[in-house]
Amino acid sequence: MSKYTVLSGFAFLMALSNSVAAIAGLWSVTNQQTQVYVLAIESATLLLLVANAYFIMRSVEASVPQFKMAKLCFLALLLCVCGDVVNFNLAQQFYSHSNVIKHDYLIDSIWFFAPGYVLLICALWPVISRLYTIKSLIIYLFLTVAVAVTCYLNMVMFNSGTYIMSMSLLYSVLIALPACCAILILFALDKWYSSPDIFVIALGLILAPVADAIIGMLWLFGNDGVGYFPLARELNWIVYIASQCIVIHIPRVLMIERIKTNSRNRAYIQQQVSAQS
Repeated sequence: MSKYTVLSGFAFLMALSNSVAAIAGLWSVTNQQTQVYVLAIESATLLLLVANAYFIMRSVEASVPQFKMAKLCFLALLLCVCGDVVNFNLAQQFYSHSNVIKHDYLIDSIWFFAPGYVLLICALWPVISRLYTIKSLIIYLFLTVAVAVTCYLNMVMFNSGTYIMSMSLLYSVLIALPACCAILILFALDKWYSSPDIFVIALGLILAPVADAIIGMLWLFGNDGVGYFPLARELNWIVYIASQCIVIHIPRVLMIERIKTNSRNRAYIQQQVSAQS
């Protein structure tokens, strides 16, 4: 097990223990006496993730394609961390954009999360573009948009205002793309030839929209706009950190230069022991 995996595992355990303790009532972000400790643990978790992503980026700098991918993943994480800070709602502002949605500060964080996940998709593009034709990708894109819009229409409150509705719709479509990429990678790569780590990366990409679905259904639009808070916050934190702990390893697992075609005309990523150390 590499040191990068250990650091990600430790970051996830920090997030899991913090959220489980909060759900159990040992402390809470809504309690003025314990709020500072909760935010301190969450901040430490994010800093550990950033450090690990940086270490991973430095570990692949010998390969130009992987280093470019790692830089995009690192910048994506930094933008998402900025979005996390917005979601901390340190100013305790509610109903800022609407008198319907209490936790509408979550919409403001999209200005950071959206470009962050765009960078993540850009990091995946060299792999996806080698596995599929542009025509096929356009078809899958339309299917993803259709599914995302359908899910969005089932949770949105239509009286929440133009800003909230437009931003949340845009982000609902965007955040569905990592899951689409995960499915495409799993379908294209031959599982018998590729590393089992491929499945873990796919899981991390799928967890990204799951985390944001928790926000949309339970935190933002749930309970008639009041939200199931702080339960939704804690559930989201567990899933979100799990996703981030995994996707920062994309440059170590999805080796662009090692995508090969086997005798069954199926793609696979050639394994190399040194690449996983």
